[in-house]
Amino acid sequence: MADTQAVPVMRETGNPPWLLFGLAGLLQGLLLWLLFDGSAWLREVLSPSLFVALLNVVLAVPLSLYLTQDIPGLSGRRRTGIVVGMALLLALLGAHAGWVNDRDVIYHRFESYLSNGLLYAILGFTLIPLLAHVHWQGRVPRWSYAALFETAWRNGLMTVLAAILTGIFWGVFGAGMGLLGILGLKDLVQHVFEGYVVWPLTMMAFGCAIALLLARSQVLVTLRRFWLSLNQVFLPLLLLLAAVWAVAMLFTGITPLLETNKAALFMLWFIALAVHFVNTAWQDGEGEAPFRRSLRNVMGWLWLILVLAAALAAWALYLRIDQHGWTRDRIWAALVLLLAVVYVAGYAASLWQRGRRWFWSVAQTNIVAALLMCVALVLLLSPLLDPSRIAVNSQVARLERGEVKPDEFDFYMLLEQSGRYGQQALTQLAELSGSPAKEEIARLARKMQVNRGLTAVEDLPVRTDEEMLAALKILPGPAAMPPGAPEGLIAALRALSDTRTEQACLDGREECLLWPADLNGDGRTDLMLIVDQKHWGQVTIFSQDVESKRWQAVAEGIEVNAPWLEGMREGQARVVPSPWHNIEVEGRVMRLRSIDP
Repeated sequence: MADTQAVPVMRETGNPPWLLFGLAGLLQGLLLWLLFDGSAWLREVLSPSLFVALLNVVLAVPLSLYLTQDIPGLSGRRRTGIVVGMALLLALLGAHAGWVNDRDVIYHRFESYLSNGLLYAILGFTLIPLLAHVHWQGRVPRWSYAALFETAWRNGLMTVLAAILTGIFWGVFGAGMGLLGILGLKDLVQHVFEGYVVWPLTMMAFGCAIALLLARSQVLVTLRRFWLSLNQVFLPLLLLLAAVWAVAMLFTGITPLLETNKAALFMLWFIALAVHFVNTAWQDGEGEAPFRRSLRNVMGWLWLILVLAAALAAWALYLRIDQHGWTRDRIWAALVLLLAVVYVAGYAASLWQRGRRWFWSVAQTNIVAALLMCVALVLLLSPLLDPSRIAVNSQVARLERGEVKPDEFDFYMLLEQSGRYGQQALTQLAELSGSPAKEEIARLARKMQVNRGLTAVEDLPVRTDEEMLAALKILPGPAAMPPGAPEGLIAALRALSDTRTEQACLDGREECLLWPADLNGDGRTDLMLIVDQKHWGQVTIFSQDVESKRWQAVAEGIEVNAPWLEGMREGQARVVPSPWHNIEVEGRVMRLRSIDP
């Protein structure tokens, strides 16, 4: 799997590809401008799948070109294959992401792409060195770890520094434009900061920055060695703290850790730091081992504490999944946990052959973990193991089994955080019937659909009078319910505009409460209709016309919050007459209240 043979992995180029990279960046910027700002027609023509696929290709081709430049031993044919292969792979993954998150793409909400974009970047940065340095012994792939180490660090540092240099470029360029603006050339400056200039200039500057850094690649090596040498001193401290934590847990037990509900997060972050600091100390495995031999031996045995940390993280994550089902975050946490187990167990294997180099298994473990991560990312970013689909199926199954109450279920997750899978599940839940529990689920699902514009109010089924009478909850009030009042209220609701909140009583989106009381001091009973929206509510007062005997809306309440609604349900309400009238000025009402003595 891993070779120890030395290979040249870094060389400076005397003629950096300024023109090639500058033109590649310029073309990339123009295409990004067209996709995001330049052509509304193009965005309308492209389907969400094609849009994200094309966006991934536009981003992947220049970056793959940059990151494969000047890798020793990499033939032009293999380099072309890597560039084309990365573009095709990310195009396919992007097409699936666009299909799943089609509403986000249509409405230009790119939060889902930004989260996937980080995963695409991790996949690309990991795959490129693996593909560039692989060689075969028969049917077995082999890698020089030193080569992988050099290329991966070069590409990572080069990308970060190129982004910083691009920012500096815009600082300098912006200052120059400011000087022109002072001279009165504001129209010119305004055009320069339009998207059709900003996108191409930014990406061209980034490409030229990459070329500049390639021409000074030895500076990257020096910077890397300096940074890693500073970081490695934290490894003994971290392992010492791990030992203190393990001893403390002998007295406290694991209950306080599990009660935080974040045990897996804490453990995985700690393991990630430990893996990082081991690699800063081990580096490419070619130089002299750091630290004194006695300290290295102690740290090797202390590493076993990380095995305990990984086991606790696995147990904590299992408990969360068992209690609350799968979510997208827990699926990604499971991948991180799997990688953590590989790293911890792989590094611990070095204790069983003490005669070899300190932490000799780092190289093999890192390669296995990188391959595993790439395979897992491709599966999770594709239809095969899409986290949204798995999470939706898990959460809906819990809802249907009664493991979570309908009013505690996260319907918002289905509509806004799970793409097409969640929307399909929400539609199916909105059609449930056959039992009170299923009808409550359907009511809440329809409410979410209407509130988010997925379904028009007029498309919802309207209850019959008998269903409305059965659904109205009459609260005990200070006055008796007039005969026929609920039926008259239902007729009044049907006469209201479809856009009013009270219509939620007719289609079942909200629970509706009725409270009889004399609310204007005329000696006749009024009806207060409360549309209970859990955290807030809508209150409408209905009075019966003396002549027509029809009920009609005459007033509405404001500042209706959850505590007020809870008090109404518990029978704590009373009518409090106001001694002071309100004062209106041009439609704006000022309320008067008494001053306590």
